Amino acid sequence: MLWSRGSERLIACKFDVTLYVVSALKFIFHRSSKSPITSKRIANIIDFMTFEVYKYAARGLYEEHKFLFTLLLTLKIDMQSNKVKHEEFLTLIKGKRKM
Repeated sequence: MLWSRGSERLIACKFDVTLYVVSALKFIFHRSSKSPITSKRIANIIDFMTFEVYKYAARGLYEEHKFLFTLLLTLKIDMQSNKVKHEEFLTLIKGKRKM
């Protein structure tokens, strides 16, 4: 016999994950802002997806941690878009060292 129960469960689990990912992508594509310009459409999808992940993650945080999570996520996004330098981020997190 080529298939065992363990491999059937593994295949079923992978299939469930695939269906979840496909349905999540359909949701994202449907709900994000439309644009005929491809680069703008991709930016809209990324923005929508970032906000959805933020809402999902913040939902599980204690109230006192939500501000810190929001700050760190915003700084990371700004670092990716080169609006905040890594040195500035480290200064904010660690403080300025005295030489």
